[in-house]
Amino acid sequence: MPLVVAVGAHRFTCVELSDVDDLLAGAPTISFQFNPGDTFIGSKTINLARPDRWRMPADLAGLLWLHNQPPFAATARPNPEARRPLPRQLLLATGGGVHVD
Repeated sequence: MPLVVAVGAHRFTCVELSDVDDLLAGAPTISFQFNPGDTFIGSKTINLARPDRWRMPADLAGLLWLHNQPPFAATARPNPEARRPLPRQLLLATGGGVHVD
């Protein structure tokens, strides 16, 4: 069975599908989300000259972004290098793997 992971974000985080697309494209971007009252947001060391690029592992058929506004549609991002492709039903529903209603 193909593994598909659903991802999304609360609408107040300002994390959007474009952030996921940037990550998949290997764009060297960084985003931090926190509240003014947070006393600790953690730490992370990043080499800005050579940031690690995240790639979908071969066992992952794709990502399914869940939109956080009505009508709560979803957008599929298939993994072109997956061992098992995204299910055909999702690809047909998205018109080629782009959008699912």
